[in-house]
Amino acid sequence: PEALVIAGYLDAHTSTTDQLAVLGSEPEIYFYAKRHSATGFIYTYGLMEQQKYALEMQQQMIDEIQSVHPKFVVAVNSPLSSLPIAGSRQALSFSSWANSYLGSQYELVGVTDRVDGHPEYYWDDEAKAYQPRSQNTVGVFKRKG
Repeated sequence: PEALVIAGYLDAHTSTTDQLAVLGSEPEIYFYAKRHSATGFIYTYGLMEQQKYALEMQQQMIDEIQSVHPKFVVAVNSPLSSLPIAGSRQALSFSSWANSYLGSQYELVGVTDRVDGHPEYYWDDEAKAYQPRSQNTVGVFKRKG
């Protein structure tokens, strides 16, 4: 259910030519927002597996996102979104890049938190001040400038 609300926000705050990036495996956000992905990777499951192309695929996704520099990035913080292998180099390197890139290039404008099985939504100033209460959050980040 969070995807519909997040996509509605993105649809209202972007033009039809703006591209998005979703760091997670929720391609329905692109569909509901009626926006194209900044990367060919609309699922991140394969990027987190212990397989020989995982790091190469991550780098390709990173390069695509950085070259497009999308107006919004949605970062899904849920173990079920990307299914990272605990302690894998793949999961650690990708999350390190994401934290650095979002921290320097984007500002938090939305947070969804699933508390007691129910989604809660915080936007703009409320999002910036919000402290997550679960391990299942989604951050919506807007490009600075």
